[in-house]
Amino acid sequence: MNLLEKRRKYKIEHEANAIKLKILRKETAIRGWDGERGEPIPEDAWMIAALFLSKIKNCPAPFLSACGDGHVHLQWRPEVLIRFSENDAFYNFGNPNFEERSIAKENITIFDLAEKAITFFGKE
Repeated sequence: MNLLEKRRKYKIEHEANAIKLKILRKETAIRGWDGERGEPIPEDAWMIAALFLSKIKNCPAPFLSACGDGHVHLQWRPEVLIRFSENDAFYNFGNPNFEERSIAKENITIFDLAEKAITFFGKE
Protein backbone atom coordinates (compact mmCIF):
# COMPACT_ATOMS: atom_id res chain seq x y z
CA MET A 1 0.00 0.00 0.00
CA ASN A 2 1.50 3.34 -1.00
CA LEU A 3 1.45 6.46 1.16
CA LEU A 4 -1.60 7.99 -0.56
CA GLU A 5 -3.60 4.78 -0.13
CA LYS A 6 -2.60 4.63 3.56
CA ARG A 7 -3.69 8.21 4.12
CA ARG A 8 -7.07 7.55 2.47
CA LYS A 9 -7.55 4.44 4.59
CA TYR A 10 -6.59 6.31 7.78
CA LYS A 11 -8.95 9.17 6.88
CA ILE A 12 -11.91 6.80 6.51
CA GLU A 13 -11.03 5.00 9.75
CA HIS A 14 -10.70 8.26 11.67
CA GLU A 15 -14.02 9.55 10.29
CA ALA A 16 -15.70 6.35 11.47
CA ASN A 17 -14.11 6.79 14.92
CA ALA A 18 -15.39 10.37 15.12
CA ILE A 19 -18.94 9.09 14.60
CA LYS A 20 -18.43 6.25 17.08
CA LEU A 21 -17.03 8.70 19.64
CA LYS A 22 -20.16 10.87 19.42
CA ILE A 23 -22.40 7.85 19.92
CA LEU A 24 -20.39 6.45 22.84
CA ARG A 25 -20.19 9.88 24.45
CA LYS A 26 -23.99 9.97 24.75
CA GLU A 27 -24.41 6.29 25.69
CA THR A 28 -21.87 6.36 28.55
CA ALA A 29 -23.02 9.48 30.38
CA ILE A 30 -24.93 7.67 33.14
CA ARG A 31 -23.97 5.04 35.73
CA GLY A 32 -24.78 1.53 34.57
CA TRP A 33 -24.53 2.45 30.88
CA ASP A 34 -23.07 -1.00 30.19
CA GLY A 35 -26.04 -2.84 31.73
CA GLU A 36 -24.01 -3.53 34.85
CA ARG A 37 -22.15 -1.08 37.09
CA GLY A 38 -20.34 0.92 34.46
CA GLU A 39 -19.03 4.23 35.73
CA PRO A 40 -20.16 7.24 33.72
CA ILE A 41 -17.39 8.45 31.47
CA PRO A 42 -16.79 12.15 32.09
CA GLU A 43 -17.27 14.58 29.22
CA ASP A 44 -13.66 15.75 29.71
CA ALA A 45 -12.35 12.25 28.97
CA TRP A 46 -14.25 12.21 25.67
CA MET A 47 -13.03 15.73 24.81
CA ILE A 48 -9.41 14.78 25.49
CA ALA A 49 -9.75 11.59 23.42
CA ALA A 50 -11.29 13.57 20.54
CA LEU A 51 -8.49 16.15 20.70
CA PHE A 52 -5.86 13.40 20.70
CA LEU A 53 -7.49 11.68 17.71
CA SER A 54 -7.56 14.97 15.80
CA LYS A 55 -3.78 15.22 16.19
CA ILE A 56 -2.90 11.75 14.87
CA LYS A 57 -4.87 11.65 11.61
CA ASN A 58 -1.85 10.42 9.62
CA CYS A 59 -1.48 7.40 11.92
CA PRO A 60 -3.50 4.20 11.87
CA ALA A 61 -6.86 4.65 13.58
CA PRO A 62 -7.24 2.77 16.87
CA PHE A 63 -10.10 0.62 18.05
CA LEU A 64 -12.18 3.01 20.16
CA SER A 65 -14.16 1.77 23.14
CA ALA A 66 -15.58 2.78 26.49
CA CYS A 67 -14.67 0.90 29.64
CA GLY A 68 -16.83 0.30 32.68
CA ASP A 69 -14.12 1.81 34.91
CA GLY A 70 -14.85 5.25 33.42
CA HIS A 71 -12.05 5.41 30.84
CA VAL A 72 -12.04 5.96 27.10
CA HIS A 73 -9.82 3.34 25.45
CA LEU A 74 -7.88 3.60 22.21
CA GLN A 75 -6.13 0.39 21.22
CA TRP A 76 -4.10 -0.57 18.19
CA ARG A 77 -2.79 -3.91 19.54
CA PRO A 78 -2.63 -5.42 23.03
CA GLU A 79 0.63 -3.65 23.85
CA VAL A 80 -0.22 -0.36 22.11
CA LEU A 81 -3.00 1.51 23.88
CA ILE A 82 -4.11 4.72 25.57
CA ARG A 83 -6.74 5.13 28.31
CA PHE A 84 -8.18 8.58 28.94
CA SER A 85 -9.77 9.72 32.20
CA GLU A 86 -11.00 13.23 32.92
CA ASN A 87 -7.61 14.35 34.27
CA ASP A 88 -4.98 11.90 33.01
CA ALA A 89 -4.06 9.56 30.20
CA PHE A 90 -2.27 6.26 30.57
CA TYR A 91 -0.37 4.85 27.63
CA ASN A 92 1.79 2.00 26.46
CA PHE A 93 3.53 2.15 23.11
CA GLY A 94 4.91 -1.33 22.64
CA ASN A 95 6.19 -2.27 26.09
CA PRO A 96 5.89 -6.08 26.09
CA ASN A 97 5.34 -6.04 29.88
CA PHE A 98 2.20 -3.93 29.33
CA GLU A 99 3.43 -1.25 31.74
CA GLU A 100 1.39 1.90 31.29
CA ARG A 101 2.80 5.36 31.78
CA SER A 102 0.87 8.40 33.03
CA ILE A 103 1.06 11.77 31.30
CA ALA A 104 0.33 13.47 34.63
CA LYS A 105 3.29 11.78 36.34
CA GLU A 106 5.52 12.52 33.35
CA ASN A 107 4.26 16.11 33.28
CA ILE A 108 3.55 16.04 29.55
CA THR A 109 0.54 17.29 27.62
CA ILE A 110 -1.91 15.56 25.33
CA PHE A 111 -0.04 17.23 22.46
CA ASP A 112 3.21 15.62 23.63
CA LEU A 113 1.43 12.28 23.78
CA ALA A 114 0.20 12.77 20.21
CA GLU A 115 3.79 13.46 19.11
CA LYS A 116 4.90 10.25 20.86
CA ALA A 117 2.21 8.33 18.95
CA ILE A 118 3.22 9.90 15.63
CA THR A 119 6.85 9.02 16.29
CA PHE A 120 5.96 5.47 17.34
CA PHE A 121 3.83 4.79 14.27
CA GLY A 122 6.39 6.46 12.01
CA LYS A 123 8.92 3.79 13.05
CA GLU A 124 6.65 0.91 12.10
